[in-house]
Amino acid sequence: MRDLPFTPVEANEIWQFPMHYPLKVIGEASDLFVAEVTAIVLAQFNGFDLANLSVIPSRTGKYHAIRLNLYFNNADELNALYNALHNCKLIKTVL
Repeated sequence: MRDLPFTPVEANEIWQFPMHYPLKVIGEASDLFVAEVTAIVLAQFNGFDLANLSVIPSRTGKYHAIRLNLYFNNADELNALYNALHNCKLIKTVL
């Protein structure tokens, strides 16, 4: 496992759980990238409606940005998702 590129979130006054949290996941344009991100999200959020996931190609078409809005009950869920996304080699960045 690679080192975590983020400081794990802790439940404190800055983070108010439960909450909706928007994410943008960026990677090279491919069906495999979209499938991997979808699988990670569904593994963490089995009730996630894929209609709430959108794939936006970059201007040049080299990259895809996957946008989604997730509902987190606590900091552990958010940290687990960031960790799972970080371990996917197809993902360039998560915003």
